[in-house]
Amino acid sequence: MERILEDTEPCDLAGNYRLIAEKIGVRNAYELYCCFHGLQIQFPQRFFSNECIERRMSSERSNGVPIREIAIKYNYSESRVQQILRKCNNTNIEND
Repeated sequence: MERILEDTEPCDLAGNYRLIAEKIGVRNAYELYCCFHGLQIQFPQRFFSNECIERRMSSERSNGVPIREIAIKYNYSESRVQQILRKCNNTNIEND
């Protein structure tokens, strides 16, 4: 298979594999193919875990970053950021 991949360009691939190879390269697209061929994969809208977002937002807020800036950075509404920060504060109080 290695020889075939050496001479392969993204335009040689079928459907979504072509799009993937254009972004991450033919070899990486092939790795995805090997792991997931025949399966349908759905990618969550959010890249980071909830715990990571909570930790980062809490840290930024304690460093004085305005809620509006945090909301824009993470693509959340200001009210959702406030809700997450309240949850973080309640968790921190319970753990003390």
